[in-house]
Order: sequence, then structure tokens, then C-alpha cells
Amino acid sequence: MTSRKFLWLVILCAASTVTVYGQSSAATAAIGGSVRDAAGQAIPDVVVTLRELTTNQTRQATSDAEGAYRIGVLPVGTYEVRAEGAGFASYVNPQVTLAVGSTTTLDITLSPAGVSAEVTVTDRPAAIDPTQTASTISIDPERIEELPVNSRNYLEFTLLAPGVAPSNRQTGGVTGASSGAPLADSGFTFGGLRPRSNSISIDGLDNTDETTGAARVALSPEIVREFQIVNNGLSAEFGGAGGGAINVVTRTGENEWHGDVVTFFQHERFNAREPYSDPPPASRLRLRRYRPGGALGGPIERDRLFFYVAGEQEHMTGEDEAETSRAAVTRVNSLLASGFAQRLPVRSLTRRRFPVGADETEAAGKLTYLAGSRHTLNFRFAFTNARARADAFNADTLSDPTARGSSYTKDYQLTGSAISVLSARLVNDFRAQVSSRRAVTRAGDTQGPGVEIVGIVRFGRSYDADTTRHETREQFVDNISLSRGRSEWKVGATVNHVSLNDDARDGFGGIFIFRTLDDFAGGRPALWRQAFGDSRTRFGVTSFGGFLQDQWRATSHLTLNLGARYDVERLPPPFRTDKNNFSPRLGLAWSPSNEWVVRGGFGLYYDRLPLAFLNRAVQKDGTQAVEQVATDADAVTVFAATGGGRAAEVCSQRAVRSALRGRRGG
Repeated sequence: MTSRKFLWLVILCAASTVTVYGQSSAATAAIGGSVRDAAGQAIPDVVVTLRELTTNQTRQATSDAEGAYRIGVLPVGTYEVRAEGAGFASYVNPQVTLAVGSTTTLDITLSPAGVSAEVTVTDRPAAIDPTQTASTISIDPERIEELPVNSRNYLEFTLLAPGVAPSNRQTGGVTGASSGAPLADSGFTFGGLRPRSNSISIDGLDNTDETTGAARVALSPEIVREFQIVNNGLSAEFGGAGGGAINVVTRTGENEWHGDVVTFFQHERFNAREPYSDPPPASRLRLRRYRPGGALGGPIERDRLFFYVAGEQEHMTGEDEAETSRAAVTRVNSLLASGFAQRLPVRSLTRRRFPVGADETEAAGKLTYLAGSRHTLNFRFAFTNARARADAFNADTLSDPTARGSSYTKDYQLTGSAISVLSARLVNDFRAQVSSRRAVTRAGDTQGPGVEIVGIVRFGRSYDADTTRHETREQFVDNISLSRGRSEWKVGATVNHVSLNDDARDGFGGIFIFRTLDDFAGGRPALWRQAFGDSRTRFGVTSFGGFLQDQWRATSHLTLNLGARYDVERLPPPFRTDKNNFSPRLGLAWSPSNEWVVRGGFGLYYDRLPLAFLNRAVQKDGTQAVEQVATDADAVTVFAATGGGRAAEVCSQRAVRSALRGRRGG
């Protein structure tokens, strides 16, 4: 990047009024401020000691010549703050809570030693972090425990953040057929951005499904300490996402024993009747859901070794029904009964209710070891087993039971971290994970093809059903933080390797799409498409990233965040390695008082490439597999040649091409 371009970025940063893309950390907290006497004069060489109340872990810092102090890379929790300086009474603040990803500002005023041996204060830091250059929302333990939610999925609290909305998940039909990929995603869109582009991390490590962009391992809310939502982006420390970020921190055991037993229960008697059914149902749809769980944490060795475990198991049985009109079902069934499209495997649609169900097990355990005041080790193992019956791949209300299916997902994740205090100003944070996900989907109709009459009904084999996928990840992250004067420097690197062993049979069952019910009766599809060949793929993607950033407290009211990141993504052949991803990140926070703050900034972001789309390009490359498409009159010819069925063999493929050539006069 030329110096002129960089100058323009600085100018844009200074002029911008949008939120900057920066934060303190994805899994830790920080505290800082000034130490002064009653006259407002700075006091150097004051020792500030933090003690975590539940584990007795301690950290220290010494105020500099300007009276400033800062302690970073701290575990999230509640601390006692003590300040001691020669000639002054000791200062004690018994309870200061540090939130994930934020820097708590606590200014300390010391009294002369002759006044009192110790001064205890109960002042609380300002609610606004004046050094935070990002607009963030923290979901604290109280809100996770007390706020109502129509599930036990803690990530739904993300919708409390402004600018965040549920993603619009659609499947099948023109949308599904055109994408040719599983349509699951993170479930949230930040400011209207793509829901596949968000970053979801647990304890500072990626928890995103690289194939679809959805969350991977699910955690019981009992082991979630808190999490932070960054609406508009990330600092230079983080890459691989162009949307928002959700940073989750898990609970740590403590010196006191703690346990919970929970039960979540739903029954159809507490649900309203569906008002728009045709005709209105005489009774509510069956829904029986119960989810028992529990958690336990405590010391294995007091002040040194702790554990915390939590788990839940859900069982759900219910009913569903397609919202296809009775007249449409009657007409389609009469056509199928008359011998219409004899090779179409589905010979009858249903208006009856059909059973659905789901089972899920979530369990996680965390082990924390404090090796003195300088080293903290954390190890966490988590797994999720989930099954869904007759309601997989987000089937919509127009889907007949034959267009639905079942899914099975199994996740395992092993993570570790080591935080080392190398000196009072230098801290190293190393994290690593090994994880595995196996996902299987099976359609209700295994033969195919799928049939969609737009806006009326969808039946037969779903376009994106029958998939077996195994995704593994190895990730290593190392960050070094240096506090010096008014600056906190950070430098770090990450290596992330994801391998995919996939058998995605998207489109191999074929699909016919009709504009109207009359077109279906006349055998006139608007679109036909079907894939042929080998659906199996196997490849890996490796990304490397590095960053340098400085959070500089220019004045007591102005903080600047200056950084840059560089990423390289090595793709499988025949794709070229993506290595031109230089990302400057610039931002400011101006706080003239404790009541308000102005934030602004500018940054460039490079999104991840979902493996679902990369896999389709590798799979249907014209050699391993191909996909044929016909529209209007050509689609009508294919429908007649196949009898409404699936062209399953290469010879059938040739017959289709021959029929098309004959219609066109050779």
C-alpha cells in the first residue's frame, strides 16, 4: 500500500462518524486508570494488586511517572483492588467486576498515611468504557439466568443487541437449487450483512462451521459465564469475518462449591391454536419437550486447581403439517392417481399431521490450574449430539413430509490455553484447539426427483438432502501484549487448518420446478436440473494471519486504536492461494465526560470463503461431476423423456441429450 493510500485511511478515520471495528480481547478483560492524591497530583510507584474473589488469583502493576497503571489479559470475573504507596494509606475497593472484551477504568485517589491506615471505597467504575473503540453489548450472567427465552440456546440473547436480526433461512425450490449448498448459517445478520460472515468464538477460539457458517459445539447456559456482541466488526487482532462477532467465555470453578439442577419444559396446552389453517384445527399441534440438566463446579485443590462441568439433554416429540391448501392437495393426488408422470416415486401428498421429533445432548467440562500468580492453564472438552426427525434442513411450511428429512450431528472439541505473565508489563496468551464435526442428512424420499409448484407445494426428494460431511479443525493462536506508558501494544499470529471429507449429493436426485398448478397438470416445468457423476470430495484449507496494533491513550479523554492485519489463505488446487489481504484498522474514542463517548473509525475486512461453495466448485468441475440444466420447452422435453422421474444413469443422461437434439431438429 502506498503512503498516499495510507494517508487517506488516516483522514477517513478522523472524519468518520461510524462505529470503529475494535475491541480489547475475545476472551479476557483489562483494567486501568490513574493514581492521584487528594490534590489531583499523579503518584508514581504505587503497587496496584488485583485479587479474583472466587479463586484468589492475583495480578499486580505499578503506576508510572504520570500515575497511570494498566493490567491486561485478565480472566473475566469480580476482583478486589488494592493500591499501596509509600506515605499513603492503603486503598481497597472490595468488588470490581470486569467484563469480557472491555477495559474497566478505575481512577484511584490515595489519602495521606496519617489520616487512616486503610481506606475502603465502594465506588463503581463508569458504565461506559471510555477507551473502547467499538460499539459492543455484553450479556452478563444475570441476564443469561433471568431473562425469558423460548429455548435453552443462550445465543438467542444476541438479538438484544441493536442492529441484529434473525437470518431468513430458506431451503429448496429456486433458492436451494440455485445455491446448491446447505443453507444453514449463524442464525443472525448484523446490519443486514450476510449471516454466513459472522465470527463465533468460545474462550478465544473459533467455533464456526467453516462449511455453512453456523455455530458448532453447543453449550449449556450453565457453563456460559458471559458473552460479548460486537455489532460492526473486529479489531486487527481478529480476521476471517466480515460481519459481527460473538465472543463467549465459559465458567471457571472456584474455591466454593456450586451446583445447579435445571428443567425446561414445554407442552402444547400452553400454545395458541394456529388461526390461519385451512380448516382451523380442532386441537393444537402436539408438542412435548423436556430438557433436564445440571452443573457442578468447585476446587480440586484450593487456590490452585478447579473444575466446572455442565450438561443438558433434550427430548422433543411433536406434530407438524404442511400448509398446502386442501384444493391443491386434492388436485395433485387425483393427477398422480390417474397415472400422471408414472416414474415419479411420490404418488400421494398428505394433509394429515405427521410426527416430528428431536433429541440433543450437550456436555462440557473445564479444568483450570493456577501455577502461582504468573501462569494460568485452562483445558476444556465439549461435545454435542443432535438428531432431528422429519424437520431437518429447515423445511418450510409448504413442504410435504416427503420433502422433509432427518439429520444427525456430532461435535467434539478439545481446547487449551496458557496465559503467562512474563513481566509486570508483558503477557503472552497462547490458545489451541482440535475439533471434529460429523453431519448427516437424509431425505424422506430417497429416490427423487424433487417437485416444486411455486408458492403451492414442495414434495419429493429435497435438492440439498442426503449429505454426509466430516469437518475437522486444528487451530493455534498466540498473542503478546505489552503495556508501556500510554500505549498497549499487541502482536500475534494464528494458524487455522480445516479439512473436509464430504459426500454432498446436492441435485443428484434432480428437481422440476413448475410456475403454476396448471403447468404441473400439463407437464410443463419451467426448470429442470440434475447432477451426474461422483459426489465425493476431500480437501483442506489452511489460513495464516498476523497482526500488530496499538491502543494509545493520547489524552485522558481521547483513545486511538491503530492496527493492521495480514492474512493468507491456502486453497486446494486448482484454486490459487489468496495472499493479498492487508487490512488496516483505525479508530478513536473521545469521552469528554463519564456520561457519553463518541466513537469513530475505518477498516478493511476480508471474509471467509464458506466451504459449501468451494466444495461445489471442486465437486462439479465438469470432470468429476456435472450438472445439467434445462428451462421452459427443453425442461418440458426432459419431463416427458424421463416420465417425471430421475435420470439416474449415464445412459439416461445420453437419452436426455438425444431427446433435446431431436426436439431441436438435430
